[in-house]
Amino acid sequence: MSTERVRSAFAALREVARPYYDSLYASRAGLLPTGYRNPAAAGSIYGMTPERLQRELEQVAEWRPFQHPAVAPGCEAFSTDLPGALGIVDVRLLPPTASLTLMDPKGTGTVEACVSGLRGVLVPFTVAILGQEEGREVVFTFHPGDPIRPSSVPSEGRSGRVVSPAECLELGLLMAKVVE
Repeated sequence: MSTERVRSAFAALREVARPYYDSLYASRAGLLPTGYRNPAAAGSIYGMTPERLQRELEQVAEWRPFQHPAVAPGCEAFSTDLPGALGIVDVRLLPPTASLTLMDPKGTGTVEACVSGLRGVLVPFTVAILGQEEGREVVFTFHPGDPIRPSSVPSEGRSGRVVSPAECLELGLLMAKVVE
């Protein structure tokens, strides 16, 4: 039941928001079909091509309900045993001299802190978060590891700024996305 529900939500996302659907796979797949590193991949990623990742999540994966306090009201989460590299680090664990860039890569109107030069740790599972879009249940996102609450820090006047960990914490940004 859960597996079919998640597969249907992927299909609905593909129909309702094809560009976003494609960008999810492009940003999570760590490899290009040529076998080279995918420069579009950022944050939490998988060591496979977009095509293989799509096949694994939509045709092979067996999904089960997943509970986590960071899942937003109105959404439901499901997990499967597909490992990947976690692309999020706790800002409080970074050295005070670290440089983080505030970015709005998904065009949400909010910024997230991004840090380069780190490698994500491997985690043994993937989470998909489902919700309603245009009256249909779709996959909002998927990623290796536990979910985190999205940023609510407005991007206006902040996007592109380089800040310290202390400044991130003052803004309420506790986590940073790992980018190359």
